[in-house]
Amino acid sequence: RKAIAKQINLRAIGEGAIGISLDETTTADDLKDLLEIFGAAQNSTSEIVVPCFGASGEVWAVLDIDSERLAAFDEIDAHYLQKIVALI
Repeated sequence: RKAIAKQINLRAIGEGAIGISLDETTTADDLKDLLEIFGAAQNSTSEIVVPCFGASGEVWAVLDIDSERLAAFDEIDAHYLQKIVALI
């Protein structure tokens, strides 16, 4: 409903996956709308999401961290966060 209200074209493309159709020029406000639809913090400019895998390989949770700093996360952050969630 939020996507329809914001005129963002989302498509289900498989189990747990959503595609986004960007068939026009996309502005910073469009991206903010998209992040709002998916529940990102409004003052967040960076986000990193790390899946938590169960014993049989299914994703059972995600670690989702937001930051107000632009480009706050990098591959080193991803590497160590993956190690942390593997302990959970």
